[in-house]
Amino acid sequence: MSKIFDEKDPIGKALLIGNHTFPGAWRYMMPRDFLTMKFPEERRSTCMTCPKACYEGYREDYRCCTYHPRIPNFLLGLGAQTEQGRQRLEQIIKNGMVTPEGMNSTPKQWVNYLDDIENDRFGKSETVLCPMLEQKTGYCMIHAFRNSVCSTFFCLKDHSDKSDKFWMNVQTLGSQVEMTLTQWAMNELGFSVEDYVVRMNKLAPKIKKTTRADGQGWSEDSLKLLWGDWYGQELEFFEACGKLVSDNRDFLWDIANGTEIFEATKFDRAMVESVPEELEDQVDPSDYEEDCETAPPQDLWDTVLKSYHKLWRLPQDDYVLHKQIELAANEREDDMARTYSKLDFVVKKLKGRKKDVDWRYFITADQMEILNLFKDPQAVGWKLMSSPSLRRLESPQEFLLEMIAKKILVKAK
Repeated sequence: MSKIFDEKDPIGKALLIGNHTFPGAWRYMMPRDFLTMKFPEERRSTCMTCPKACYEGYREDYRCCTYHPRIPNFLLGLGAQTEQGRQRLEQIIKNGMVTPEGMNSTPKQWVNYLDDIENDRFGKSETVLCPMLEQKTGYCMIHAFRNSVCSTFFCLKDHSDKSDKFWMNVQTLGSQVEMTLTQWAMNELGFSVEDYVVRMNKLAPKIKKTTRADGQGWSEDSLKLLWGDWYGQELEFFEACGKLVSDNRDFLWDIANGTEIFEATKFDRAMVESVPEELEDQVDPSDYEEDCETAPPQDLWDTVLKSYHKLWRLPQDDYVLHKQIELAANEREDDMARTYSKLDFVVKKLKGRKKDVDWRYFITADQMEILNLFKDPQAVGWKLMSSPSLRRLESPQEFLLEMIAKKILVKAK
């Protein structure tokens, strides 16, 4: 197959919005307004200087990539246009880690992931490791072609629950668009999705035999059944899916909204039932539902917009410093404090009357001065507006919204 895109083509470059990068294909997959959004900065979720690796015991090489991402067929095909992406794709094909839909966890890999979550091994796992990460450098080899989960996951969120809800809605939208385009591309290549789902469901009675003996990939019998005539031509198939998406880039949002998703419900149910009893609490309750209807991307986009407006709406109420908040100097006394050594002050949330520290949040001197003003609710107004510290902040409104979201500032009674 000829090259899908040249070095200047935006579809092959990561999309940068604010300080966040998304897959290049998102320029065309998402609504136009997505490109103009102001995203929460999530300043503390710094992958290459991972705070979780610094003070919570995460692996310094894999960090939160102790996870097998579900990567759509067309993104694998686009990623294969780079040398390092092609090498990784060839390797995961050899390891039996791909189906016609893309890179998917086997039932055993999924159980291994649940076991890691149950036993607090996420970020520390020796078993579930993303094959797309280069261990020596810590870089993703298909960064400009990664999936929606990897693109929207942040271990620490500036705006707490509001950030969490917003990013989860973006992730759900991205995943749904990815799935529709995945199945659309399959059908366009003459690979009937309905027939594929029938074949996938045939694996349900022998769910435990679908994983290879080494536990890492799909069994050869399973792959032959799922791939049919394309077995042995997986790379060519993925590249063809990537080319379809690239060639039809101006219509992807409409295609996503006009494509019906087919699901292998019998196989999915068998996966859930194969989970050991001691891990059942880690299964999402929605996975037990057999007749879930998938929402069209347009409806999911409306949900994204609602959470977006809630994220940036500044309340009109008067706010004060929470009575269980203590403001102090950063003494750099432990790993967490030293990780934020450039920040001279710390917000401490205390637990009850014992004054034990529930959590800490490190801040600058200007931010410290602003929060101190909220100790006196009668003087907040004019002192805040005339504060040089407030004017020095790059985004005063965003800082105040962040403090409200974290309940550092609460409504005055």
